[in-house]
Amino acid sequence: MVSPRTTLAIMITALTLATIAAPPETHGDPYNTNRPQSPTKADIEKSAALYRQALSAYRTRKKPAEAVAIFKESAVLNPAMPTYYELGNALIDVKRYDEAIRAYEAALALDTVASKTHLIYYNMACAESFANRIANALTNIEMALRNNYYHYAHLRSDADLANVRAAAKQTIDDLIARYDNRAHLSRLLVGRWEDAPMTAERANPSYRFNRDGTFSWAAGNRSMTERAVSKSGRWSVRDGVLTLIVQERVIREGGRIIASTEPHAMGERTLVDYREKTVRPARAETSAWPISHVTPDGGELSPAKGRPTVLINTVRYWKTGD
Repeated sequence: MVSPRTTLAIMITALTLATIAAPPETHGDPYNTNRPQSPTKADIEKSAALYRQALSAYRTRKKPAEAVAIFKESAVLNPAMPTYYELGNALIDVKRYDEAIRAYEAALALDTVASKTHLIYYNMACAESFANRIANALTNIEMALRNNYYHYAHLRSDADLANVRAAAKQTIDDLIARYDNRAHLSRLLVGRWEDAPMTAERANPSYRFNRDGTFSWAAGNRSMTERAVSKSGRWSVRDGVLTLIVQERVIREGGRIIASTEPHAMGERTLVDYREKTVRPARAETSAWPISHVTPDGGELSPAKGRPTVLINTVRYWKTGD
């Protein structure tokens, strides 16, 4: 399994952890993600507190069985992808592999922007490996790779996949070889990439990587209070690392934030009366980020099928133009 299992541990941060007695396992179906009514604000708040309590039981106090019950109670109040993901992890730890698969399937159903799809499929493969269902495990390994899972060394050595490697090590090596195209990223990355597959034009943060080694990044207008407008410079990629050298930035200075008045505004608040300023740092700013292989068909997120995807510094981007 992805080690350590902490990638989603801080996703609900708005509420302070409440001291709540561990509830019994719910009598409803916690895996029913299609609820007839949306959760109330009170349900969302209580679910968030339970989620944090479950994480404490699981991560800090190392009590996965206790955490399973609390995660389920949280899911009944407000089904959320992070809750099901962590529930699946805890269920693996208590050796309830079939139920872990159900939890991960619920997480997949709720991962509407494919933010953790590659990790969910990987952990499903681990559950199938523990259950000694080798064919199912290999299917999920391929789905993880198809959704840009790129921790190849971990895949080759993870103890959770020992049963699969014992039965089909060559198959794992063949799958990695099929998807690992990082040696060709200097060609495959050329074009425009956005961090969401289908939304309004210029709404999303986006990169453009050019053949001449220059790049530009634009914040988009999804956040109307964003002060960073754009940046540009040079890019290169080598050994699974994308290096960006920022030579110029455009920022918004001054102004004030007010409630949005436009009927179709991207947010409830917007920055007004600002001025844009171009900044050229005295010394170029360099960032080096891990990058995955490019998946040619967009993985499993149906609106993006047919569009290449890539993970840059753990954020998924879709190719939206050449």
